Amino acid sequence: MEQAPILLINEDKEDRQLLSDSFKHDGYSVWVCETLNEGLQMLQERTFAIVLTEISVASWESRQLVRKIKTTDPHVAIVAITSYNLIPEAIGMMEEGAFGYITKPFNLSEMRIVLEHAMEQYYLKHEARQKSYYHQLSLIDGLTGLYNHRYLYDVLGKKMHDIKQNPQHLSILMFDIDNFKEYNDTYGHPAGDNVLKDIANLINVTIRSNDMSFRYGGEEFVIFLAHTQKQSAVLIAERLLNLARLHLPTTISIGIAAYPEDGDNADQLIIKADQALYKAKTTGKDRICLS
Repeated sequence: MEQAPILLINEDKEDRQLLSDSFKHDGYSVWVCETLNEGLQMLQERTFAIVLTEISVASWESRQLVRKIKTTDPHVAIVAITSYNLIPEAIGMMEEGAFGYITKPFNLSEMRIVLEHAMEQYYLKHEARQKSYYHQLSLIDGLTGLYNHRYLYDVLGKKMHDIKQNPQHLSILMFDIDNFKEYNDTYGHPAGDNVLKDIANLINVTIRSNDMSFRYGGEEFVIFLAHTQKQSAVLIAERLLNLARLHLPTTISIGIAAYPEDGDNADQLIIKADQALYKAKTTGKDRICLS
């Protein structure tokens, strides 16, 4: 990966030249500007690893200066340039989220060490964000944006473990799209994909913030309802069923299972919800059945 450059914001022409030449000599790519407003504009237009700015560069108090930069780019490492008498201001910037500071008159060895460490921290955090992003991506169904089948068992397994330490109710809705194969055969797979996406949208407006939804496979979905008894799960299922009737070109069938009455582990609950769904499908579709 190409190294992100340093952004130097400094009102003093001689300091800008000295620092810029030193950074370039050490192999860094450097962008230079005179005012904070110019720097903020540059931050909006491209990615920088480090912002090096003198405390006196703006009318803002030093902590506000950090907040202003972090609002524009929360990931950039901020290094303050300060005279010895303003070191308390630089420390205040660090308390607000800046990485560190270098002092005037400049000590080139000190400056190299601070920049090397700031650059290293920036890329370590960048790598951690990338790993988190790709891990999250591995748990998401690419078509619907819901969690995938694999993650369902991770979530349920952990939740069942927690429940045994701290007893609480939970419910599972398992549902699928009625006559989906016929719809695909009639209108084509792109149209079928649109129905799957529409289902995901309906789920998102139906469930609460602490509930989770999964694409179980094909046209089948699972909703995990935290702290929810079966009677309450029925109300949520009814809302979803009615939304499907209003907004989809086909209907859905829903099976419901709940803890503790239908099982005390993830596999049992999934099996019971699946059996309830099968009952809904074989007794006329477009309905809710309970385990």
